[in-house]
Amino acid sequence: MFSLDLHAVGTFTYRQKTGYLNLDETRKKEAEEKGLEHLEEEKAYRLPLEKRIARVSALFEGLAHLDGGAKQTIHYTDVSPDLVVMAVTKGGNNIFGHIVGADLQHRPVIKLDALYESLQVFGDDILSDVYLGWTQGYLDDQRSHFSKALSEGGILVEFKERIKILHPRKAFQKIVEALKKEGNRTWFS
Repeated sequence: MFSLDLHAVGTFTYRQKTGYLNLDETRKKEAEEKGLEHLEEEKAYRLPLEKRIARVSALFEGLAHLDGGAKQTIHYTDVSPDLVVMAVTKGGNNIFGHIVGADLQHRPVIKLDALYESLQVFGDDILSDVYLGWTQGYLDDQRSHFSKALSEGGILVEFKERIKILHPRKAFQKIVEALKKEGNRTWFS
């Protein structure tokens, strides 16, 4: 599970609070000289929006191409994610934190009721589509069950247009495309 605060990306603070003192006096002066936006109320300086978008895009593009590992040639271990659920939301809580559980054999299970509840409760806070990156061959029975939940009569049918099921690499690429769209720049506010 991970969350990324788009508002904080490329924002450097000088508050006298543990974890928030990114800029000392020298770096504050440098930020001013470089023309970074000064957020006086937040006691911060911020990179231009284009650079902030580029940083987030680079992160997700990197995740899209994640592979290898220290011993990949010995073990042939794939470290790329088989399942990822992403959306841009207004709040800081990860609304998908409870949608994956385990069955009696300790295998992963997608909890459709939990996902439905999150989409219902936080629907107004979800700014983007919901990108579900799911590798074919991983939990195929769960994927089939999920697809049925999106079809007529399924528990998730009302969210059919907002949920995009793709390979994880494609899901990361799609969220990058969404982040770069002119109309979505407010996501970084």
